[in-house]
Formats: sequence, C-alpha cells, structure tokens
Amino acid sequence: MGKRGFKTMPAAIAKLRGTYRKDRHSDEMASLELPFLDYIPEPPIHLNSIGADYWQTNLRELIKIKGLIAFTDLPAFEFLCYFYQTMIECDGVLNQNGKTFQDGNGNFKTHPAWKIYNDSFKNYLLLCSHFGLTPSSRTNLKISPPENLDDDDPDIVI
Repeated sequence: MGKRGFKTMPAAIAKLRGTYRKDRHSDEMASLELPFLDYIPEPPIHLNSIGADYWQTNLRELIKIKGLIAFTDLPAFEFLCYFYQTMIECDGVLNQNGKTFQDGNGNFKTHPAWKIYNDSFKNYLLLCSHFGLTPSSRTNLKISPPENLDDDDPDIVI
C-alpha cells in the first residue's frame, strides 16, 4: 500500500512560495539547497539527433519554471531523452518491418523491436510523471507558475 496523506512539498519550493515550516521539513535532504539550472547544458554524446532535440526543447521548458530542475536531476532527464529516442527508433523499425514476423517454421511471432518499444514507453511515461510532463502529473506539481513565459528568456543560456 502506498504512503498515505499529502505528498511533502520540497523545502526549496516551500521557501519560494513562502509556506516553509521547519516542523514539516525536518529531514536533511529536504533542507538541502540544490543548484537549479539556469542554462541548457550540452546533450550527452550518446544521444542521437532525436534524443538531443528532445533534450534541448524540453529542458528549455523545464528551466523556465524556476526551482523545478536541478543539476542532480540531469541523469534522470538523460534517461528520459534516451527512452524517447529508443521509442522513435523502434517505431521506425516497426513501420518498416511490421509488428510481427514469420519464423522458419511458419509461425508468426512478435517483432523484438515491439518489446523494446513497450519497455521504453513504460520507462518514458514513468520519468515523464517525475518531471511533470504529463497532464495528470502537472496537477501534482507544487510550484509557482513562471513569471516570464517569453521564449527569448534572457536568463536561459544555450
């Protein structure tokens, strides 16, 4: 059974909103001040153009929401991009070859790329929910909306 009650808001976000109370944020991890991103780092070298584009586009949007993504979140975001990249690659293979194939005995089998696609999709959705990239997970975010929604935000460096 899952943890009951309200989810604890991170201390950094509670401080930004002015609702911080020491008695509600007693653990040491919650009181750490994490360095949040204010620029878009280069995409990891193992991401291809699909993953790198996803990195640039979505990281830009996440950085606009101050206090959402920290340097320590980059490895998880890297996996998010990798799973997206893998899904798109598998989709290309499946579009070209189909979701099934006939083995040497004439039996129809599921294409191996379909399993890889499904596994990547499940992992992708899980990570999307952690970053607030799905409609339902966005409703659970406890952060203030960005003050400046300008695409040419001078605070975000590429």
